[in-house]
Amino acid sequence: MKILLVRPVSDTYIISPPIGLGYIATAIRETGINPDILDCAKERLNLHNFKKYVEKLNPDLVGFQVWSCDVPQVKKSLRIVKAFNNQTITIIGGAHPSGDPIYSLEYFRDADFGFRGEGEEGIKLLVKRLFLNNHSITLDSIPGLIWRENNKINVNSLSLVNNLDSFGFPAWDLIPVPARARTASAPGQPTRCPAPARPAPTTPRPTSLRAQKQSSTFGPTKARSGRPDLRRKACFHSR
Repeated sequence: MKILLVRPVSDTYIISPPIGLGYIATAIRETGINPDILDCAKERLNLHNFKKYVEKLNPDLVGFQVWSCDVPQVKKSLRIVKAFNNQTITIIGGAHPSGDPIYSLEYFRDADFGFRGEGEEGIKLLVKRLFLNNHSITLDSIPGLIWRENNKINVNSLSLVNNLDSFGFPAWDLIPVPARARTASAPGQPTRCPAPARPAPTTPRPTSLRAQKQSSTFGPTKARSGRPDLRRKACFHSR
């Protein structure tokens, strides 16, 4: 079973670790399947290079991290995957489908599924259903899943995980960067970060707080000063 998580081809000059995919990879590993991460931006791959990579790996599932600025490239990349093997399962997730889930699945016609919000819990359930023959898991029970049925797009409700530390460490072994470069954000940090966003227009004002220890993101690393950094990452949300 081969699962490939992709940061898509991009012209961006900002290269940061795709920590969101690292968390998704950790979640998938809990099912017993070891995924791969392909950072097309870091590797400076174009669509032709991406096509060759997919043809060599021949994955069973390909998941794309989607920022709005990368929408055209993701659409082309999805077409490449399906043109090579129409049976490959394709998934979109990240800020763009989180902000507009229905239109995203309408626009990305070659995407089989999407996720809005935090996908760690949902991806495990979907993988178990699709590849581990656990059909007791129904599509409408998977939190945050965007899916099609009878020409209708369904968007499942979100399931907040209050203990963010339960996500574990990102799969840093799949994102090889020096420890000093691990400055990306943990889930819920209220700054620009690869953590999945929530639709701003319909989100009420925050009424409670979720927090994640920095050690749960970076592991046994220290701040630049050499002293342990005791700051915590936080996520405000509404009940």
